[in-house]
Amino acid sequence: MTNGQMREQVSDSGFAAFLAEKTRSRIGSSTIGSDWSGLQAMVVEQGDDAFVSPALGSHFLGLCIDGYALADIRFGSLVGPRRGVVEPGALCFMPAGDVAELSLAGSFSGLHVLLNPTVLESVIAERCKGDPKRAQLLGFQGRRNDLMSETARKVHALSKRPCGATALEADRLSFELANRIVDFACAMPSASGRPPDLTTLQLSQAIDYIDANMACDFGLAEIAAHVGAEPTRLASAFEDETGTSIDVFRTERRLSRAQEMLALSDDPATCEEAAKHVGFGSVAGLDAAFRSRVGISLENYRSRRLG
Repeated sequence: MTNGQMREQVSDSGFAAFLAEKTRSRIGSSTIGSDWSGLQAMVVEQGDDAFVSPALGSHFLGLCIDGYALADIRFGSLVGPRRGVVEPGALCFMPAGDVAELSLAGSFSGLHVLLNPTVLESVIAERCKGDPKRAQLLGFQGRRNDLMSETARKVHALSKRPCGATALEADRLSFELANRIVDFACAMPSASGRPPDLTTLQLSQAIDYIDANMACDFGLAEIAAHVGAEPTRLASAFEDETGTSIDVFRTERRLSRAQEMLALSDDPATCEEAAKHVGFGSVAGLDAAFRSRVGISLENYRSRRLG
């Protein structure tokens, strides 16, 4: 297939809406799925670029195969940080209907997959026994999910197979990918009228936010805004999933990080550095929390670890 033929085929399938001719990114040497109703995929090479895509009629999933880039991507359903790193294994998911504004610095090859919304709706309807249009799909970028990546790599393998894929293989992979997305990034509706449970993505983002902002003074409202959740629902779901409250979890993470720092240095100033790094106002504050949780003072802990 020539490049011209490929671009024509891609335009017919809707890919041109995301990778327009005016962009500096170029379509790769292989594509699959031109005759599929549920799943279409292609390999692309992308470099320094900036463009805005119109709304897609299908859900979009991107997998970085190799390379490295910094990305600033914005679309309606994306929660969490807009800027991130594109590196091997990183995933991006944009629900159908969103318009993406994208800026890239770097170079990478990736797999772009379009998934028919009816496939996802049928999976949601079967699993929640309700109206799939009430489910909340969250977009993400720069995230990792082993199961979703595994399915995307199966699609990538088919893109390199000379004989292509059978209709049965296409159907199986489209529903497998839809289930992965539902597991990770879909807040399922509840027949009882209760707000939907948090997604695995939201819980993961909440933990990442806590870890990335140890030195900052923030509360439940800031975490909830970051992950796109209602605060009381976040608190309840977080405790159900982790077995502890957000406040206790945050304290445990801060003390664990302080322990790591103390174990790696015999410099007396490390106590002050650790207290500042994990968000305690003073060494005395860290020492009090350390005694309460670990059962030993900072000084005795350091002597036991280092002496």
